[in-house]
Amino acid sequence: MTDEDFINVFKDFLPADKAPQVREVLSTEGSVSARNGKGGTSPLRVREQIVSAKTTIEQLRAFANSVSDGSAYKSPESLLK
Repeated sequence: MTDEDFINVFKDFLPADKAPQVREVLSTEGSVSARNGKGGTSPLRVREQIVSAKTTIEQLRAFANSVSDGSAYKSPESLLK
């Protein structure tokens, strides 16, 4: 759809000078970028989520590779030693 087609279709709802801005938001890239709340799909938020996921993976990997010092249960008396 051309800008002119878009303006004609939405002329009753949208001033012609606003049509390009609205079209930009309605594009795939504009739509994705507009979702910039926490957990959103904007490139910045996706990068934040990737960093968070990698951090969590490293923490879980460190835990999985850790060595136990014995039983997970500790009696109250053993904590006083």
